[in-house]
Amino acid sequence: MSREILYHSAIQNEIREILAHYGEISDQLADDFWEELTTAFNDARRFPERQHFDPSGRRRVNLTRFPYHFFFRPVTHKLR
Repeated sequence: MSREILYHSAIQNEIREILAHYGEISDQLADDFWEELTTAFNDARRFPERQHFDPSGRRRVNLTRFPYHFFFRPVTHKLR
């Protein structure tokens, strides 16, 4: 079952900054980051129980090629 993601209000600016940073280095690098991030969001949406459990009670998703991660909590049929 695919769940809706409710994003934190700060995430849009953070992602823009990261994309701008990688875009200054290479358009391909920015595209690679975006692809990995959206794949990680989709994996979390489809399989939240497969993600790392964090002691805070949230789940943690680490990106593979990039030094970033995000946390989420499954809430009913949504991820927060």
